[in-house]
Parts: sequence; structure tokens; C-alpha cells
Amino acid sequence: MAFETGVEDSGILSMVHDLFSQLSVKGDKLEHVVWVRPHGGMRPSSVQDGLPEFHAGSVLLPESLRGKFQPDDWKPLLASSIILHYRMNTRRHIKLAALAWVSLLVLIVTVPVLLNLNGMVPVLSVVALFIFSIYYGIYTIPRLQIRMRLRADLMADRLVGANRLVEILEKIRILESDDRKSNTEFYVPTIRRRLRNLR
Repeated sequence: MAFETGVEDSGILSMVHDLFSQLSVKGDKLEHVVWVRPHGGMRPSSVQDGLPEFHAGSVLLPESLRGKFQPDDWKPLLASSIILHYRMNTRRHIKLAALAWVSLLVLIVTVPVLLNLNGMVPVLSVVALFIFSIYYGIYTIPRLQIRMRLRADLMADRLVGANRLVEILEKIRILESDDRKSNTEFYVPTIRRRLRNLR
């Protein structure tokens, strides 16, 4: 059943504000729903890529699901994202982890220079440590984001109850199966991973 855009959007915004109140969250003043089309850039374009998202007074939702849900179907997805971004403050954790990682890289480069270390062994050790740190940071920071999303899903599932989040993610997996076969989980967990986490 398809809904008129205005009716669907206003229902989603009302649900977001109700969830803010239910979760005792002070969120942004959200006044618009923006339906995001898939594209080749880094910005999320699907629930599999991290949506729903909240940005600049708007709720970002995937265009591929527009008009395909009953109004209450959005609740478990919105609850998970609100918990992730506002209760768990994921953005702050990711920024702190990235800052710590960059600081470590700077120290690895500058300390040997300040100590005036010479010779092949110290140089190779510093290079090896630098390369390992780059790999470690690139690998672990996205894993942190994935772990937090999975935890938010579990909390949202308890909030909405009756396995509603599992039901909706299963519906999305079916709806998007043809278009999103290449989806990976470098930055966010796939739908299949989120389902396994909840079962």
C-alpha cells in the first residue's frame, strides 16, 4: 500500500518525536524527511548502509523503501538509529577513536626524529609500526561502528518488542535483494548480519 508523501513524512516525523520522548533523548529539531537515492559515493543510501540517519534537521531515509511500509513499520528502524546516534552517541565515540589513532600515528613518526634514532633497525621498526597502525586504525574504527549498531538493534528490539525489528529487516532484505547484492559491511553491518545478531 502506497502513501501520499506528505502523509507518510508527517507520520514518520511524529514517530521520531514520540521515540525521543519515550527514550528521554534530547535530539535535533527534525522538520523534514529526505528520501536518499542510492549512488556511488560514501554517503549512506540504504538501510543496509546505515539509514535511518539524522542530519541538519532532517530524517534521511532510503528512497527504495518509500511508500512500501505501513506507518508503524518505521518504528523499530527509527528506534535503533535514535539509540545509536543519541543514546550511545556514536559520532562522538568514532571521532574520539579517530583522534586517538591520528595522534598515535603522529607520535610514531615524531618520537624517533626527536630522539634522533639512526640505523637500519630503528628506521625499519618505525616504518613497520607505522604501517601496522594504519592497518589497525582502518580496520578497527569501522568495526567499532558496526558493534555499536548491533548493540543499538538489540536495545531497539527490546523497546518495540515482539521481534518487530527482525520482521522489518527481513522485509527489507527481500525488497532490496535484487538491487543490493554487492553490499558489504566495511562501515555498517549488512542486513543479514543484523538479523543474525537479533536471533
